[in-house]
Amino acid sequence: MNLEFGYLLHHGAEYCQTWMPQTKHFGLYSALVCGQSVTDGSHRQLFIDTGLIHLLVVSGAHLHFMEGWLKWMPARGRLWLLGFYCWLSGFGAPVVRAWLRRLCELLCRRFGGSPLQIELVTLVLIVAVSPGWLWSRSFLMCWLCALAICLPPLFPRWPNLSLSLACYLLLFPFCPSAPSTILCNVVVTPVIGAVLFPLCALAALIPPLVVVTDEMWRVLLIVLEHFPVAPPAPFITFNSWLFLYPLSLHMLLLLMEVPWRRARAFASC
Repeated sequence: MNLEFGYLLHHGAEYCQTWMPQTKHFGLYSALVCGQSVTDGSHRQLFIDTGLIHLLVVSGAHLHFMEGWLKWMPARGRLWLLGFYCWLSGFGAPVVRAWLRRLCELLCRRFGGSPLQIELVTLVLIVAVSPGWLWSRSFLMCWLCALAICLPPLFPRWPNLSLSLACYLLLFPFCPSAPSTILCNVVVTPVIGAVLFPLCALAALIPPLVVVTDEMWRVLLIVLEHFPVAPPAPFITFNSWLFLYPLSLHMLLLLMEVPWRRARAFASC
């Protein structure tokens, strides 16, 4: 019975793949929509070099995109649908963390918890359910991205630029990349999230759309080829203690949160 339940629990990603268009870009469809590993090494490296690899690993960004489509739904209804998508994408560490974060926000809203405090509650839940994720590189990277979202924007008038810059700085020890990846994330990520991602998902239900999405993939790959490649990174190796970096940063930000709030309160007077 346990084996059957475990198979059903993780069968969603396989089921999702059967819907993807069987074209030469099948691997990219499966990665973007279903969270599967990219089989084409050159394509994978291209997304790493441009700092867009997070879009080929189903993560919080995907849930953010989907929330934009589901604004008309009540929060609890959105949460159920996003949970179903977590199943379809194989319950990867990044997307589960993002989903649990939304659940914690829904539960903690009445207590007035700050984003950093909600992230801490999310972390405690994840460690309780799956402590092994503390040694998952993808989980640690999405944790750092979540902290970047909580930081005060460096450029309030350009929130996307502020977020991309914060993510770049926090993630650099994990995946060093060219500064041009900041611009790439500012310009390309919204297009993929608002246009390519939903169209690829719809192409599974509306086959004629495949002509459009295949052409979009072709153009996107050509555009990404013109961005600078990532620099070599021989100085960083993953080890079992690397989780102390996001953990220490999270604790430091929590300690600094009171002065931030106080300064903002006085500034508004």
